[in-house]
Amino acid sequence: MFMKNIISLFYKFLTFNLYYHIASICFLYSFRDFDNIITSDFISNVTFYHLSYYIGDSIYDYLKYDRFIYVIHHFIASFQYIILFNNRFNYDRDYLLIGNEYLLYIEYSSLVVNFRDVLKNENALNLPIDYCFLFIYAYCRCYKALLFLEPINYHTELVIIPCIFYFISLMWTYNWANKLLIRTIKQIIKEPDVTNYN
Repeated sequence: MFMKNIISLFYKFLTFNLYYHIASICFLYSFRDFDNIITSDFISNVTFYHLSYYIGDSIYDYLKYDRFIYVIHHFIASFQYIILFNNRFNYDRDYLLIGNEYLLYIEYSSLVVNFRDVLKNENALNLPIDYCFLFIYAYCRCYKALLFLEPINYHTELVIIPCIFYFISLMWTYNWANKLLIRTIKQIIKEPDVTNYN
């Protein structure tokens, strides 16, 4: 029975969003081999890939979950990629590599959020795992993202939207941590020995 539940949960992890984020991480890792790629072609392909996902996922999220906040989030991210695409010949190697590292950490945290959503929907999200996910998200979005924004601030057209996302990530991290703390306190009050994490 335990193995059947694990296999069932594994199949639920194989969603469109997870495929997208894993593929994005692979693209971003391949970009690290900067000397062996044609930058403008790479940016063009990645922009098309991301825009296709943002449009498709926005329609899916709005129709299935009625979550308009994701549509806004995807619209803003699409706008950022359009700016990147239109200016792809204006950025030097160092800036592109820093931007690439920034996007890698954003994708790591997005992947964690998607894993968390699957576990939450299956009632398999326990407190230690949720704290681990929160730590990874906060590290990627609130710490590493800020470190990457500082050296690229001379390209104003590309740093404004990541700054907006940074402040939104701070708010989401605070809300997540607050809800998790409340959940932890309720769990301790309900079961002082904290043997059951669900």
